[in-house]
Amino acid sequence: MVFDDRRKTSTSRKLLYASLALNLFVGGAIAGNFIAGSNNILPFGSNDANSAQEFRGPEGPPAPTEMLNRLRERLSPEGQVIFDAEMQGLIAELGPKREVGERFRIMGQVLLSDDPTEQDIRAAFADVENHITGEIQRVIQQLANVAVKLSPEDRYQLAINTPPPPLPKYRIDN
Repeated sequence: MVFDDRRKTSTSRKLLYASLALNLFVGGAIAGNFIAGSNNILPFGSNDANSAQEFRGPEGPPAPTEMLNRLRERLSPEGQVIFDAEMQGLIAELGPKREVGERFRIMGQVLLSDDPTEQDIRAAFADVENHITGEIQRVIQQLANVAVKLSPEDRYQLAINTPPPPLPKYRIDN
């Protein structure tokens, strides 16, 4: 008679390992958010409906404003005047208390609500997507207005300092 005495992992042990992994992940996410300078555990802000969210990194202006400011710095003084005339209002709108922060906060509330429906979740994500898409379209339109008025040298600076499109995931090189 041959006995199979290999120890088999029990279901409770598998659950214990899964729970440990999940706890380590959540703990790391909370610690990373705290180390990044946020006093809030959740990455999308507080549950206070009156709080205006600030979309900033640990320091400096928000990413859209920072990108536009870097583009402006590369232009000639004449190009900067044109840039300022066309982009000043839009840059102010894209500042740290822009409306997309409120959209993310609402999305977070939907996700944290008791038993949200699929329709509620999809609507919240679609609202954020539509708002961000609208912002991007306005930036592109304003940059086109700027580019039309710039000198060839400044258009060159605008071209080489604009972020390149992402590379395709898979490329076939001939």
